[in-house]
Amino acid sequence: MLHIVMDIKRHEPPRDQRLDGENSVVAAQAYRNVIRRLFQQAEIVVAEDRLDRNALTADLDEIIQRGEKYREGS
Repeated sequence: MLHIVMDIKRHEPPRDQRLDGENSVVAAQAYRNVIRRLFQQAEIVVAEDRLDRNALTADLDEIIQRGEKYREGS
């Protein structure tokens, strides 16, 4: 099973600053880099007994807050 944690970034330049059909070179390169790393780097095995629950909870709280920001439309 493959689990991926991603940090999504907006395309550069933004859509309103690109021509119709013009792709973001930065986004295309980032995609290629991620795909390459998926197959070049060894997997990271996460064992429950080695989890830093406080750090994990803090990270999840930040993710939830970011999601709420977008749901509220701000």
